[in-house]
Amino acid sequence: MKWLDMTSGTMSDQATNIKKVGETMKEKYFSIAGIIVGLISVILSFVVKSQNYSNYEYSSSYGGDAYTGIQNAAASTANNVGYLINAVTWGFFAILFVFGLACIVYFGSKFLVSMEGEAGSEKKNNSGISLFSAR
Repeated sequence: MKWLDMTSGTMSDQATNIKKVGETMKEKYFSIAGIIVGLISVILSFVVKSQNYSNYEYSSSYGGDAYTGIQNAAASTANNVGYLINAVTWGFFAILFVFGLACIVYFGSKFLVSMEGEAGSEKKNNSGISLFSAR
């Protein structure tokens, strides 16, 4: 919320003040949207990590050598693909988690700075006729 002092200054000063209020509101909305995107990214990182994408395949032994070799090769390939899936899952988890935390910290600090700036300007503009801008 911004308070504007309408008792002094020219019309262009007043228009500039109103424009600054609109820019401040845009910054707040973008900061809030950035924080929400960060939270979604952190949540999705845990969703990705919590999924079980592969199972361990056991080697078996049959009476014939060819069948045993084929089954063991297939089990080994399946296990290697499973290990690869786990590595990629950890990578996506880390990327989403770090990106989410970075968004929360960056946009959270911008939001706090804009809130502090607004609180300071409200203290300055507490006399005279004021116009409440709800943009």
